[in-house]
Amino acid sequence: MKLMFAGLLLGAAIVTQVEYARSAEPPPDISHLIQQLRDPDLDHRRDAARELGKISPLPPEGINVMASLLEQQNQDYVIQNAAFNVLCNDGVSAVSVATRLAHSTDRSRSQQGLALLECLAPRAKDVWPILIGIYKQNPAGNAIEKLAAAGRPVLPLMFEAVKNGDPAMRSGAILTIYQIIGKTHTMTPEYNALHHFVPITPDDLAPAKAEFAAALHDPNPRVRNAAAVALNYADPKDQRPLRILTDLVSERNVEFIGAAVQGLKDAGSVAKPAVPALEHVLAADSDVVLQWQAASALAQIEGQGACAALERAIVTNKDWRDGFVPTIVAISPPCPRLIPTLIETFRDEREYANLSRTIMALANIGPAAVPALAASLKSPNLYVRQNAAETLAAMKPLPPDAVRALRYALQDRNSDVRDTATSALRTVGGEAQRDVEAAEKREQQAATETPKLDTHIYTHKQIMAQIPADDEYMYPQTLHYIFPVTKGPAADAKLFLTVHSGKDRPDRLAIWKKLGPDSYQQETEMHTDDILLDDHYERPFTFSAKYDHVTDKSASQREGFFFDVPISGWRRQDDNIFVVDGYEAIPVELDSHYPDWLGGNFFRGGKLEFSENVYDKYDPTCCPTGGEITGTYKIVEDTTKTPSLWKIVVATTTRVPPPSTLSSEPPPTLHTGSHH
Repeated sequence: MKLMFAGLLLGAAIVTQVEYARSAEPPPDISHLIQQLRDPDLDHRRDAARELGKISPLPPEGINVMASLLEQQNQDYVIQNAAFNVLCNDGVSAVSVATRLAHSTDRSRSQQGLALLECLAPRAKDVWPILIGIYKQNPAGNAIEKLAAAGRPVLPLMFEAVKNGDPAMRSGAILTIYQIIGKTHTMTPEYNALHHFVPITPDDLAPAKAEFAAALHDPNPRVRNAAAVALNYADPKDQRPLRILTDLVSERNVEFIGAAVQGLKDAGSVAKPAVPALEHVLAADSDVVLQWQAASALAQIEGQGACAALERAIVTNKDWRDGFVPTIVAISPPCPRLIPTLIETFRDEREYANLSRTIMALANIGPAAVPALAASLKSPNLYVRQNAAETLAAMKPLPPDAVRALRYALQDRNSDVRDTATSALRTVGGEAQRDVEAAEKREQQAATETPKLDTHIYTHKQIMAQIPADDEYMYPQTLHYIFPVTKGPAADAKLFLTVHSGKDRPDRLAIWKKLGPDSYQQETEMHTDDILLDDHYERPFTFSAKYDHVTDKSASQREGFFFDVPISGWRRQDDNIFVVDGYEAIPVELDSHYPDWLGGNFFRGGKLEFSENVYDKYDPTCCPTGGEITGTYKIVEDTTKTPSLWKIVVATTTRVPPPSTLSSEPPPTLHTGSHH
């Protein structure tokens, strides 16, 4: 998504300056690192460049080497970034390198030089006349705008250029000031500290208001637009730039529209002529961030007058409507019509999915929202009741009407609604406190009751049928898999599995035993995680494998028949491997020594093997370079336990180096053995 000012980070996007941590370790051997930069192995060269980048101050010989690395054509990007950051952090001594690159006839090298000059500008004033000189030679290159990286300190120089009468310099200075405004609006304090950027205030621009006003009529449209932004920033109540800002919004000027929307917001009620243009952005723009900004501007300009447009945006923009919530909260007094509209959004999803900001918005509205929320606790829609209870519970302190509504919620059929009400009322005292104690007693009694074993006899049609919604879940479950567990024809299976899945509820896995013709009984019922609803049971499979049969006297190998029901995501201790013993399915547990660094469903197809990529400390998430760890598992039946304990344990583990460091020697074995 676009930042408010398109193109502000062009220089920083080429290479980002990094603030390296200073180490308390003994100083490294710089000559050795410089020598390592000639190593034929790319990873070794990268490591050397990174280590040199951590040394501060870096001696002249290190600076010279890093400069030569940056100037080499077709340089590796990791080494290039390290060299760039070293030179940027070094300051004045890097100016000559940056200048040579900036004057290169090769466009990419020239851009790199300009980026380095931009990085140096906040701390090296020697850079300022260099960038101005490059700009004078080629105004189309906009080199002067790189001075915006310094912020407030360059303003006197820019004001002088604005007033000296030279059209090119005046244009460049106004555009640079525009860039400074953009950085001031969009950059965080952390960015400013890291990059030595000094933000500006409206008062800082006051000395040039007359020049900005004159530039509103400049023949260059880009200068006119920048001048309108600058004059608006200096004095938001000045109406002279409003027409240009409104036109920028209406015409959707990509470079300036974000700044224009911000400027109209700052102007407040004097920007009412811009309301139709902003409403169009809110209703129809393809950029959702710009829609949020337009909503904020409308609220600032019209107050409650923006409620109707905001209501339409919330209703029509389902996927991104939570971004409008901060704007809604800021309107005071709140928009009465938005309370039912926000509550209406509760029916779309569970409270923890995307509605937390909406919940907090209604909670912040407070007592005015309680009547509608209390009425929502009687809704037949489960999500409305869950989210309404969550909103009432979030009000601090609880209004008396909210306490009464939550006492009603203690009787809800859904456990989530009851739990929310219980937590909110636990410390209220009085009758509400007694209601909570009674509700908790009921819950404790229900929890101690042993679930009854399902001994019903089912037909094939019944076990395949849809599982309806109930008090705990909004949506039903439908059959996703039916899988016979057999080595022979499916018709001969004595055991089979069903997996049912449904929206916003965990998958249900059932293991069935066939008793006779069209006669089945459930042996086991399991569920995926009720919180991680993105995890699902995947297609089951069967496999034969040897296993260790362990007694208190000996161990031997036997052949077993197993089935696995993988779960999407990382394999966990409670994953579902079963051994088939006659007509019974016995769980096979993952051993407690299961290594933390292993993940994934490695039993697919019955292969008791695994492999895991290894990341080194510099790797991005996408690209591991540390080789991999491979190995094997074994299955063990431990009959010294009663009943027998079946488990899967790591048998062997081997580290495989990355391809660039492979040698003819066999890889070292890190661990072998088994756990009984």
